[in-house]
Amino acid sequence: MANRSILDVLPLDIVELVVREGKTHGPKELCGLRLVCKALNELVEPEAFSTVSIRFIHDDLGKWKAIPEFLSSLASGRSPYVRWARELRLNGLIGIHVTESPWSHYYDPWQGEERETMLACQKELLVPAIESLVQVEAVNFVANSWEPYQDVFSALAKLPRLRDLSVIFHAYSAFESVPFAGFSNLNRICLTSLPMTPHIIDGVKGLLARSPSLTELGLNASPQVEAPEALQDSGIHLRDLKVAPLRPPIIDYLLSYSGLRDFTLDWSQQDVEDVEKIARQFFHAVLPRHQDTIRSISFGHTNLGPWTVTQSDLDDGVYLCKNLQKLTLIYYFPSPNEKHTHPVIPLGNLFSGISDNLPRLETLRLEHTRKFQRSFGCGFACGQYFNTIGRAFVSHVRKSQFSAKRKPQFSLDAAARTFISKPVSAASSSSASGSDPADSGSGSGQRYRFALSGAIDDVELQLDEDVYDCDAYSGDEGFY
Repeated sequence: MANRSILDVLPLDIVELVVREGKTHGPKELCGLRLVCKALNELVEPEAFSTVSIRFIHDDLGKWKAIPEFLSSLASGRSPYVRWARELRLNGLIGIHVTESPWSHYYDPWQGEERETMLACQKELLVPAIESLVQVEAVNFVANSWEPYQDVFSALAKLPRLRDLSVIFHAYSAFESVPFAGFSNLNRICLTSLPMTPHIIDGVKGLLARSPSLTELGLNASPQVEAPEALQDSGIHLRDLKVAPLRPPIIDYLLSYSGLRDFTLDWSQQDVEDVEKIARQFFHAVLPRHQDTIRSISFGHTNLGPWTVTQSDLDDGVYLCKNLQKLTLIYYFPSPNEKHTHPVIPLGNLFSGISDNLPRLETLRLEHTRKFQRSFGCGFACGQYFNTIGRAFVSHVRKSQFSAKRKPQFSLDAAARTFISKPVSAASSSSASGSDPADSGSGSGQRYRFALSGAIDDVELQLDEDVYDCDAYSGDEGFY
């Protein structure tokens, strides 16, 4: 009887449900299940130790005092993380280059004897601890230039199963170089805020050349990065691309093959020349090139400008991508007296076109944009301004009826709200005839509208209730 396990009492599928529920309650509760019996421990341990985090965080509770023992258990191979960890997260290392600023203690919580002790621990145990994690396949590293990032990169390059490398370069001072030379055979690379030096650019190009099975590249760097040329020369055909900003060499690369699956244009502090031309090339040339495979198009910014969608972008690009499942569009929603700088697409026409042309779409996200005011007397006034615009857009969405050949299967995310489509009765359709006909859509078929999903809240409005939008000033001053 002493050797019986929980599997003698409950079937395996029930025990797996218990483990799955334990995962939703946090690491401590999940690890507690290991104490039930040996059989349950064998099921729980791979889940409980699948992700390992190495951080030198100074906390008031004194938990940082356990860091040396934790690193020692990793370096010696005793820790369960050595057997089971598939993902490694690294951040918050102790800086080895101390700034001369008298305010440095605000940025570095490690001071005095504590700092010297933990710095010695980091120097002795960090690299062996990383190298012990031989099962790790994915790494997320926040690299700081005053930390021992070069030692960390060299240790990561020795992990035999590493296929996914994600690095955020958080530079308080300049990165001299990044030792990419040891990495190879990666399937996914994501480099955010990548420093642009000739040595680093050459390192990235070499990294791409040594990763022939690369399927996803996320690159957020200044416009001078030469990675697209390296990709094109290597013959790598990316399935997933996250980039900022989009430059002509990347356009040329995307036009050199077909098979792109997910595209994200991330936010960037600076844009490139000829962005109007680049945006039109993306919609009118890149999307048709990848129309059979692309599943997701998204944008990490909502600025009014060349990326604001036009009807020709839809007709000649977006509507050709019949397998799209997720779509973000930057939609021009001008204020009542704003001088229009872009064509306005009636929402009814937009919803009709998407419903009839994108049969597999699951989620449509509309980011409304306009010439926003930027000068406010206080933060409250700013919040009220944007809240009013959001409410006005919600009202505009709800009042826009449209025709569709089939019931739209996609949900709509707009103004931080989720909408679902509902059929419109003949009576409701007639009552809406007084609204702007341009927002009623065109075409034949059943009439629909989008209603807020879930419970009614303060933003849920009756169809005949008006929300007064914010007027724009006549001049450009005070807007962005």
